[in-house]
Amino acid sequence: MRRVTLILCLFLLHNSNIFCQAENLFPVIGNPNVVLDEQGKFLFELPEGYKIINAWDGKHDMGWAGGMADTDIGECGNILAWNMSKRNYAMFDAQGNFITSLGDYLSVTPCSEGFHLGEFKDPKSSFGSKRYRFIKASGEIVFKRDGFYKADIFIDGLAAVRLSGIGWHYINTLGHEKKLIPDTLKNITEVSSFYSGLSMIKLRGKKIKDSYKYALKVYFIDQKGEIKIDLGKLFPDRIVTRVSPFYSGISIIEFYKPKDAPTMGSHIAYINTKGEVICDYENIEGYRPPKTAYASFMLWEKDKPYVAKLYDVNKNELVLPKVKGLNPTSIHHVGENVFQVNYRLGEKEYEQHLFDAQQNELVYQLGNEDPMGVRFNLFSFKESKTKRHFVIDRTTKEIVYDTKIENQVVRELTDKSVDFSRIKTMLVTKEEDLKNISQLTNCEELTFRNLDLESLPDLTSLSQLKLLRIDNCRQLKSFPTNIHNLEQLSLRNCTSATNVYEFVINQKNLKKLFVINFDLTYDQKLEMKAICKDSRVSGTRKGAESMLEEVLIGF
Repeated sequence: MRRVTLILCLFLLHNSNIFCQAENLFPVIGNPNVVLDEQGKFLFELPEGYKIINAWDGKHDMGWAGGMADTDIGECGNILAWNMSKRNYAMFDAQGNFITSLGDYLSVTPCSEGFHLGEFKDPKSSFGSKRYRFIKASGEIVFKRDGFYKADIFIDGLAAVRLSGIGWHYINTLGHEKKLIPDTLKNITEVSSFYSGLSMIKLRGKKIKDSYKYALKVYFIDQKGEIKIDLGKLFPDRIVTRVSPFYSGISIIEFYKPKDAPTMGSHIAYINTKGEVICDYENIEGYRPPKTAYASFMLWEKDKPYVAKLYDVNKNELVLPKVKGLNPTSIHHVGENVFQVNYRLGEKEYEQHLFDAQQNELVYQLGNEDPMGVRFNLFSFKESKTKRHFVIDRTTKEIVYDTKIENQVVRELTDKSVDFSRIKTMLVTKEEDLKNISQLTNCEELTFRNLDLESLPDLTSLSQLKLLRIDNCRQLKSFPTNIHNLEQLSLRNCTSATNVYEFVINQKNLKKLFVINFDLTYDQKLEMKAICKDSRVSGTRKGAESMLEEVLIGF
């Protein structure tokens, strides 16, 4: 008996360590999919072709707006990922080791209280109906292999499920049924698990006249089965059309609004678990079910810019800071207590910042990077014009993780600490970078753009070069004669170059060719197209000069 107890204790200790490790992970969402610790130290990278799933609804195709702000990857000690080539889900442990592949699921949620929730097509239905299964961290299907007709994730030890002939009820983590829904509630269409201690019970009423929507009767009950909130009593003169569960203590209610209503936007109210109205507006845009204890949205007013609004769960409005005397026009949740707020400075000019609602201040000004999530003391970003992902310490503003240079489009070679031989994609727009070109020994894609130079540097050391672009270098006299193994070549608007024909004809492995605005004979163009089936050869030098003239005179 003592031995069994010891084994059980060791097992629980082992699993508690795994849970602790998973809770201390920070996924850098993007490509590649990297996992860091809470200080931003690199731990591991998932194999190529896998994508970390951390969207709250478990869909593999969700972008930032659909859930990328939820950087928590679950509680089971594992990482859920989507295999982009095999089109299925897989699990990895907290050290990045492969555990198992899952079946054919439409979505799989991150782990909650020991279980994932998988959505799949009902094999017995010809109408594309769906079913739901609970999956343990090992990949084992539990409770009901053929699935439930509807189900929600486990919250506080219970999950809402629906079975044919039985209707809605709850199960605990052992799969035992628990009936809590009052018998007085009939014709139930949807039930949620106990978010913030309350379960949403939704009853569909009659179809609204001149609308495709239905009126709803909605109640919230506690785990004793007692009705705590009745939306019909809270809003007696309104027609409810949509409601969210109490994610992070806040529920969103949308009311029916006639098409001829004098205001634009949706009529929305936010309430807390006490049944108190946090705010109530008839002209709301840009709202989502909150995953944090704040309500954020934009207000529409006729002939005025949008106004961003932010409330906490206790009904307090947070006054968002002004920038250059202007209020923010939009707001989006990034993660935890952090929001992206945008300020419209002019017709096409914006300034973007990160706002920490807990600190009640702007904490980071955004440039060309998109916020991908917040966790611990870390901000995760993606540069919109490159493939670069990086993470900064929000206190020191120092970069604690940066994407491998092999996966970046490098735009300057001034940092001597960078190993130039690791660069694979280079865009050269500054003449001072030309002296270091020979060090790009593993570069595969190289672009010269808008440079005032008469000759290119020696490229013979770039033995891996596959793609070369030379764009708008109008003083360039000639193209290099010692490069013959390019697979892709793009030449455009180099009006002084005289050997374009010879340069192209000497290529041995061309698969794609783009030659625009050069003076070539008809036969030369035909010969160029003959050596590369995927080619475009068009325009004249005069065409390039006309383009330049239009730019200079502001046409």
